[in-house]
Amino acid sequence: MIKHRLIRRSLSWIVGLLIFVSSQAIYSQGYDIKVTVRNIKDTVAYLGYHFGDQKFVKDTSLVMNGDQLHFKGEDPLAPGVYFVYAPSIYFELIVNEQKFSVETDTVDYVRSMKFHGSKENTLFNKFQLTMGDSRKESQDLSEKIKGLDKEKDSEQIAEFRKQLQKIGEELNDYQQGIIDDNKGTYVSKLLLAMKRVDVPDAPLDQDSKPIENWQYYYYKEHFFDNLDLSDSSLLRSPVYQPKIDEFMEKMTFKHPDSIALSADVVLKKSESNRETFRYNLVKLTNKYETSNIMGMERVFLHLAENYYLTGKAYWADDELVEKFRERVKDLSPNQIGNIAPEMVVRDTTLELVTLSSVPNRFIVLFFYDPDCGHCKKAMNTLKGAYKNLQEKDVEVFAACTVTDIDKWKKYVKTNKLEWINVSDPYVQSNFRADYDLKTTPVIYILNSDKEIIAKKIGAEQVENFIDRMIKIEEG
Repeated sequence: MIKHRLIRRSLSWIVGLLIFVSSQAIYSQGYDIKVTVRNIKDTVAYLGYHFGDQKFVKDTSLVMNGDQLHFKGEDPLAPGVYFVYAPSIYFELIVNEQKFSVETDTVDYVRSMKFHGSKENTLFNKFQLTMGDSRKESQDLSEKIKGLDKEKDSEQIAEFRKQLQKIGEELNDYQQGIIDDNKGTYVSKLLLAMKRVDVPDAPLDQDSKPIENWQYYYYKEHFFDNLDLSDSSLLRSPVYQPKIDEFMEKMTFKHPDSIALSADVVLKKSESNRETFRYNLVKLTNKYETSNIMGMERVFLHLAENYYLTGKAYWADDELVEKFRERVKDLSPNQIGNIAPEMVVRDTTLELVTLSSVPNRFIVLFFYDPDCGHCKKAMNTLKGAYKNLQEKDVEVFAACTVTDIDKWKKYVKTNKLEWINVSDPYVQSNFRADYDLKTTPVIYILNSDKEIIAKKIGAEQVENFIDRMIKIEEG
């Protein structure tokens, strides 16, 4: 459950007292929202709110007199974008004012909306109508362009494109006008957050040519100029999380180090608000701990080491911090780019074998359990590729994770495994921890220097990955 607190600061005890008294007078009345929905077919409806990329229910109302809903509570609602939902209806409201009413119709929620006691919703509804009309005009023009011949109708196409540009500029001006004329309101903040940053023309270099990639870097640097990541009221809107997703996914180079830097930007911009900082850190940590993209664990390690293990994650108790410490310990030795931890294990004759002694150009480390069905499938895939891999100077170093010698030897013999087969029947090696073997099968790929170049990829990906690495090495 998310708890909301009103934080008050005062310049003096007199001003502070006045603010406290006036705030108490306003907020002690709680919220009171009356909704009339003509043609509603439901008996129960819900009032909910956005929170990042999720939605939560705040209140419930029976449908009274066939079309009336009433949401009321003693505590004020935190500002944000809320929604009224039932199986047959869904529409959104801005909550900043705590008492207002709205009438609408299921035939067209937006066009039939009428608000009483809510200037902000009235403004936003007008903007939605204008935006809808502009979008319809733009779609009609775009359809006309599609039906024209690029060469024969070039003048007409150019005219339609001018009209499209004009529609966009007029909508942008209208949006900016609401923002400028309603400073301090939630609708002003929301519409500003929806605007993309204007990017100026790139400066010219010494050859009078636009500086390459200048606009990209400008846009990335100013990406959050219109969205205050420390504003928890914007966290309660459908705008907040998509902007962060765009920044992380589209504006950031797909490399762990670059992504970690972008994560730091998001956290720095939200750290002045405990709620937004916590949301973003938890969201980013979960995203990169569970990512299926190879190498993204390094982002998780960055977040764990720089925030959870340093005390910046203020909500994390000793038990949670210890869990992060253990996870960091598990993942640190086996990151891409590291030299693979040494393995001193035994072959089927129970003689000692070391990973470092394998001389091949590439080594496929394959960890499996004889009783694992997924391991059997991966094993068969690798067996099918093994001859081709050998021709490319690739060896498979297959390590059984169980300690039953007879079961292991029988498995190797039954499956006619011709690569290097090893096990650790006397538990003298630390490879299970070094390679984070929580489940099986697990595959790592090493180069000739025993550097980890891939980890936890599927058996079906191994041959293609090695082919790409050979192309890169050979230029």
